[in-house]
Amino acid sequence: MKKINYALTVILVFGLGMLVENIYMNILMYNRHPEYYEVLSAPWYTYGILPSVVEYILLVIACLAVRLILKRFSKRHQNRGVTN
Repeated sequence: MKKINYALTVILVFGLGMLVENIYMNILMYNRHPEYYEVLSAPWYTYGILPSVVEYILLVIACLAVRLILKRFSKRHQNRGVTN
């Protein structure tokens, strides 16, 4: 159980690092080539940052769901072993 929680924590931390790096690169790209985003006629963050944030939120939700399922499974497993 601890190994799985550790693995999920590592996934979340690396996902956050990738999100920060993606946001930084998009800001850098916008500062270097603003004409590209003028052609798209949309705010610069629409094409770069918003999809990354949504993907990270989905990753967090998935990891939290797995943790919740494992927690419930371990409680049920522990309760079966205890007799009154």
